[in-house]
Amino acid sequence: PHPDPSLTLIYCPCPDQDVARELAQGLLRARLVACANLLPAGTSLYFWEGTLTEAAETILLCKTLPSLQARATDWLKAHHPY
Repeated sequence: PHPDPSLTLIYCPCPDQDVARELAQGLLRARLVACANLLPAGTSLYFWEGTLTEAAETILLCKTLPSLQARATDWLKAHHPY
C-alpha cells in the first residue's frame, strides 16, 4: 500500500531519548503533529569543526499535515538544543 500523500514526515535527530520525548510531547501538545515515534540507537556521522565525528542519537520521527509542516519545523528550531 502507498502512504497517504496528505501526510508529511519530519526527521529530527536528538541527543538522547529524554530530549526527543520532550520535543515530541511539546509538538503533540501544540497540535502540530499527529504522532511522534522515538527510534533509539541511531548513529550519526558528520563533520564538526573539520573533524569526522560519530555520535549516538535518538531519532524523532513525526507525522503531520503538509499545512502544519512549516510551523512544526519552526517549533523544533526554537526548542531543539542544537
